[in-house]
Amino acid sequence: MMKPSFVVGFNPPGCHLSAAGSIGGIRMSNFQSALSTALAICLGAILAHVFSQSPANASIPTPSVGYGQNPVVSWGGYLASGSIDEVFTAPGTQDVVITDVLIASKQGKWTVRSHQTQFLLDSDAVIGEFITMVGGLLDSGSGGSVHDKSIQHSFSSGLRIPAGDTLRLSVLLENGWSTGGSIEHEHGIHYTISGYYARP
Repeated sequence: MMKPSFVVGFNPPGCHLSAAGSIGGIRMSNFQSALSTALAICLGAILAHVFSQSPANASIPTPSVGYGQNPVVSWGGYLASGSIDEVFTAPGTQDVVITDVLIASKQGKWTVRSHQTQFLLDSDAVIGEFITMVGGLLDSGSGGSVHDKSIQHSFSSGLRIPAGDTLRLSVLLENGWSTGGSIEHEHGIHYTISGYYARP
């Protein structure tokens, strides 16, 4: 009586498997284990071949942040009311994105000030406008005061200064009055601006 025989032949790219033998004298569990191992090897070879034939993805986005590992920049200072001043000029090959702004009004004793601060480009386009207020004592005897209003803001998308463009600040006195002293005292704003360099 002839013994049953089997032949497995499956040759995907990168896989060459051929096994022939007799079931007789081999325990079924050993046979199943060997067959499972062989099929796993073939499946791995098939997947490797498929992925090796897939075209490379050439549309991976490049980072928008410029200047390597240290793109963060900041500026700060004081600007008197009625003034326009240049804060910075973006490099010729890099935009600047402003992410954080802090502005606070300054005033003399016994006075109340309200300032309008505009962020301007070279074209005089206004890309940001803020109102701040600072108050002194209401009078020399009451001990009362006017509440201050400063700006401390973080943008979700930022204010973009195009490459080669200049950011200027313009400060105007929106309102002001005296509560016991001269309104002619020096006044203006203190500011801090921070952001990062970015590819145009």
